[in-house]
Amino acid sequence: MKFRKLSWILVLLLAGSLHAQQNIEFVSSSLWTQVYDTEISGNYAYSLYANGLQILNLSNPTSPTLESQLSLPYFSNTISIDRNKIKVSGNYAYLLNVWTGLCIVDISNPSAPVLTYHYEVSDLLDAYIEGDYAFLARNGYGLDILDISNPSSPILVTNYNPGDCFSEIYVSGNYLYANIYSGLGSMFEVINIEDLSYPYPIGFCNIWAYNGDIDIAGGYAYLATEEVGFEVLDVSEPTHPYFVGLYRATDGTYGIHVAGNYAYLSTYHSGLDIVDISDPLNPIIAGNCDTPNNSEDVVVNGDYAYISDESSIQIVNVSNPASPSAAGSYGGAGEIYDVIVSGSYAYVATWLGGLRMLDVRNPSAPVPVGGRGTEYKAYNIAVRGSYAYVTDYGMYLQIIDISNPNITDTISNLYLGEFPTGITVSGDYAYVVNVEQGLQIINISVPENPIISSALTVQGTPIDVAVSGNYAFLTSFGGKVYVVNISNPTSPVVAGFYQSSDQAEGIYVSGSYAYVADNEAGLLIISVADPPHPVLVGSYDSPGTAQGVYISGHYAYLADGTSGIEMINISNPANPQLVGSYDTPGTAWSVYVDGEYIYVADIGSLIILRLAPTGLEEVGGLPGEYSLSQNYPNPFNPTTTIEYSLPSASEVTLEVFDILGRNVDLLVSGKLEAGRHTIVWDGKGNPSGIYFYRIQVGDYSETNKMVLIK
Repeated sequence: MKFRKLSWILVLLLAGSLHAQQNIEFVSSSLWTQVYDTEISGNYAYSLYANGLQILNLSNPTSPTLESQLSLPYFSNTISIDRNKIKVSGNYAYLLNVWTGLCIVDISNPSAPVLTYHYEVSDLLDAYIEGDYAFLARNGYGLDILDISNPSSPILVTNYNPGDCFSEIYVSGNYLYANIYSGLGSMFEVINIEDLSYPYPIGFCNIWAYNGDIDIAGGYAYLATEEVGFEVLDVSEPTHPYFVGLYRATDGTYGIHVAGNYAYLSTYHSGLDIVDISDPLNPIIAGNCDTPNNSEDVVVNGDYAYISDESSIQIVNVSNPASPSAAGSYGGAGEIYDVIVSGSYAYVATWLGGLRMLDVRNPSAPVPVGGRGTEYKAYNIAVRGSYAYVTDYGMYLQIIDISNPNITDTISNLYLGEFPTGITVSGDYAYVVNVEQGLQIINISVPENPIISSALTVQGTPIDVAVSGNYAFLTSFGGKVYVVNISNPTSPVVAGFYQSSDQAEGIYVSGSYAYVADNEAGLLIISVADPPHPVLVGSYDSPGTAQGVYISGHYAYLADGTSGIEMINISNPANPQLVGSYDTPGTAWSVYVDGEYIYVADIGSLIILRLAPTGLEEVGGLPGEYSLSQNYPNPFNPTTTIEYSLPSASEVTLEVFDILGRNVDLLVSGKLEAGRHTIVWDGKGNPSGIYFYRIQVGDYSETNKMVLIK
């Protein structure tokens, strides 16, 4: 795992037009976050998210419900989040992305929106829809005017390119009003568009800045600016616009909506400002309503303002402009950093919404069923039995009773110090890595009363932890992968380390190998057969920045940051090979594999992928038949790993016997999902000698021999 990034790099995808290589296909996405812009039409709110178009039903304006979602392709990586915009006109929504252009979506049936056309163009900064025409402002490429009378086949009427950067535009009557930037600085320009094939400038004036929205009403132009709030220009005479007033906001202004005598501003950190513009020459603040996060845009419909507030849509009652008040919201989970699947549920760590739970019995339509807020920000999760163990990035370990998914309860909250990150649970202990305290080993035998048994500080900033047998394996920002002897949980000792070339992030230990997501170095495969002396045996240089890794059978699934998911064949650890990939919409941070499904904590959403049918006998750990593999290492002292494969969900019994046929240990008894499974047998307490382990699944039975040497 890794700390929160300060910038977003985003990609949008479409279920019907997949950005995937072999073996992996899109199934669904949920818990969308990062909303950029919202428009209202009739009883519906149309919002542009990192994942695509979301439509909300506003029959109850303060408690919107989800009508539909449409994941969209073509949207390439961009940091210019204020340039992702949506416009609605008639039966169509027009979605803008700075790098890849304009998507036109048929919304005549809000329950089933359909992508109609993609106008592929770069450097698109703004658009305005007027009648049968779309006006597109482009950075360095002027103004494109499209005939959209047939939205499925737009026609370019003309490109007006005086060599300036068109930033924001507004169309009214025969005039287009634009914020532009040229060699002369920031300007406001009026362009005559009476003859669309021959637009030409007729007036201009200098302005403070050019990077905010434009709204025009009553002969005045209101220009939102990131630096100063908004400027007021008199445009009653289009050939001679001029500055008449200024409103200084306490923060940068991105969006502006003018209605009646008021201008409504999204002021980023300060929420919603309502400004009295009854005297446009002297705008004054009327009221303010702060929002939880960063306000990107605002639209007003009747008595309510709808604010695109980074991770949610905030609804503010503005019936009394002097005293606006929070009236409702939609969304708000925030960035998604971790996911684990257990049984029928996915457990998701969200930055603002704590632990979220979804019923994934039908992965194509996950259903939110419950959750539990955390004191600060949920970052990493472990699940065992009826409890979820959540690292709360502020300073706590939160233990949550999940026995009833609809009614969760926090049963204990243990202070750990600042910034606990990775967590794993083994036996009666939770192992947590912490920026301040290093490795903390916590006795959870009584979940209502967890007790810190010990702590071990290490050099560098620890990020993630995995446990196998008597050893814990820690990754760190300094690049070290630490091996810690935890045979005595009250007194852990560093037994060795491996120094990676980059920044070790997520880690997964399977058998005698540790698999490390090493940021820009990709996947490292480290032999830990001799734990105090880890040795690199293989690596895969991924295209992105590897954050997390999960092992299933002969495959490693790498959460590779902005490059999405990489599926790597590790049957030969010395020569890992890419066999599939999927470019997710956001930043793949962690990954979990359950049978044929791949769950991705993708920062902007939870993505569910599926292993597509191929000519391979097995793909991603889905075996073609029952099997029991030879344990490794063998001989061993005192722990060894046993692997077995299930082609379908099955009742499984796995037992250990001594040479006289006496039952020594019951390792597995119960129903398990299809896939490859591993379990570690600890022979401590048993004498040296020959032992047998046997699997029983219905009519299938197989027995193998292993040797314990002390």
